[in-house]
This record gives sequence, C-alpha cells and structure tokens, in this order.
Amino acid sequence: MTIDAGTGVDTITGTTGDDTIVISSGDTGITIATADTIADFVTGSTSVDLDSALNSYEEVDGTGLANTVAAVVGALTLAGAAAVDGGIVYNIAGSGNSVLFVDEDGDGAASAGDTVVILLGVATAADVAGADFI
Repeated sequence: MTIDAGTGVDTITGTTGDDTIVISSGDTGITIATADTIADFVTGSTSVDLDSALNSYEEVDGTGLANTVAAVVGALTLAGAAAVDGGIVYNIAGSGNSVLFVDEDGDGAASAGDTVVILLGVATAADVAGADFI
C-alpha cells in the first residue's frame, strides 16, 4: 500500500503487508519534535520513497549520542570528498529508535527542506538497509 505522509507532523502506521511511505522534501520538520514518525518500520517490507534518492548512504550507531538532529548531522559524513546524501543513526541516545536524515540541499547541515524521520523500534543496523529508501 502507498501512504502519502503529507505536510505537518505525522505518525505513520502501515498495513500488515508491504508499504511504501511517500515523504517529499519539506514534508517534515528539521527537529526531533517536528519530524514525521514511522511507527512500524520493517526492513525489506517498508519502503520510504524520498524526493531525493540516497545515492550515498551511511549507518551510524547513535547509542552514545544526544537525541537531537544536531547530533545526527554531526555523526553523518555530510561534507568533504566522502560526503553522503544522508543516512540512519540507529539506537539514538540508546532509545531503541532511529533517525533518518536526508540532506536534500547538500549543504551538510539541517536546514529548511531537509528530511528528518524517526523510525520507532529500529535499534540496530540489521533493522534497516539502504535499499529501504527509494
């Protein structure tokens, strides 16, 4: 099933089958409080359709980080020759949840139009894969 998150702060719950959740640039806020949340993300079954393809993607263990977008941005390699388009910081602050960040404008910082999504229950690298983001 295709689910369009739309604008504003959303909590998205999929169906019992495979789901594609559409999140467009500018649909989410750029803070934890204003981010969309996917309540039942399952790797291989849930796809997140983004405006910007993640041509380069990174996964980082966030166990020791603060639960902030600034910590997520700081943990990802968003600048320099090895820069990525975005990625997942899993188990943020030891919470058992993950934060997806997409640097839509490529400036290496959280700014208007970037995408921030919280994935509940995504606690390890095995719980998510780059192929989940299309």
